[in-house]
Amino acid sequence: MDIKYKNMDDNELLEAFKKEYTRLNYPTMYVFNKDRNKEFPCTGYLEKRLNFNWNSLLEKCDFKLHYINNKDMQYYKEKILQLTEQLEHTPTKLEIEKNVGSISTICKAFNVDTYNNVLEALDLEKNLKSKQEFTREELKAYYMDLSSKLGHPATAEECKEKINYIYKEFNGSLANIRKECGYYKNFNYRDLKYSNKELDKFLIIIYKKYKRIPTTKELETELKNNKYCSKGTLFIRYNTNKIEELFKKALEYNYFRNNKYAKNKIVDLYEVGEEVNNIATLVKTNRTTIYNVLRAKGININRKQEATRRRFKAIELYKAGMSLREIDNILYKGNRRAEGIIYKHLKSN
Repeated sequence: MDIKYKNMDDNELLEAFKKEYTRLNYPTMYVFNKDRNKEFPCTGYLEKRLNFNWNSLLEKCDFKLHYINNKDMQYYKEKILQLTEQLEHTPTKLEIEKNVGSISTICKAFNVDTYNNVLEALDLEKNLKSKQEFTREELKAYYMDLSSKLGHPATAEECKEKINYIYKEFNGSLANIRKECGYYKNFNYRDLKYSNKELDKFLIIIYKKYKRIPTTKELETELKNNKYCSKGTLFIRYNTNKIEELFKKALEYNYFRNNKYAKNKIVDLYEVGEEVNNIATLVKTNRTTIYNVLRAKGININRKQEATRRRFKAIELYKAGMSLREIDNILYKGNRRAEGIIYKHLKSN
């Protein structure tokens, strides 16, 4: 947002809004936010600054409103009672949504927070069914019996509908019921079905098939069709929750596992005096991988000493007349680090 709009008074801002709204041919709020000039404030800022909601803002500017819900509490009351009479029971949320209208809209009309409050206002019986409860001993007996049939401690998925009761009774952890049933924490519940190397290969095959990183749905489909582990298990094994990071790690591990030339190149670059960050840029990997490759070759780098060496190098380059951006590109892969280092250096002197 351009700062000039912040400096305008309310009337000037309204006039600017009129021009922008007219330019976009009187759009809805969603379209306005999407297509507006990016220097112009969003509707959230306008509503907060002018203390108007979207429809009030349009009314203030004499524009036609797109939609107003004219259905009041009496309308919804009649509709709900009529539906209750037809069904011969208190309608569920789904039945209300299907036959009357949005639950949130109805709650607003009644000025209450929940659907149950609406039912209270209409003197209708709450549509609640008492949940079946299980004792701690019953859950343990169920879990041990199921585990005995499966031949291994049952997983959350295998417990099916009982898992929520187990979580509630055993403090949200399957490990707690396992421990009480004699399956201790160090018990090997199940051998890993796939090694990391096999998972790497599988992810690389998917990457080659799509010629890009697949979407979440595509990855889930491939895992299901090939009877591999779940997406969640993959994230745990690779210690990430992003698909981009997942494939990046798989491709990177495979590249450095099988490419001796890349490893030798890292060592050669380090021995001729290249900075670790520069090496990472040249071979398209991260610093941690560089440190691991060098350590495997018997070259142990003290990271604190390495950071100190980069600071001295940054100061040296600054004194030689280089700009902060150039120093960042040379030593810090374009990240803005040089400014802080030079500031501290100048302040100390």
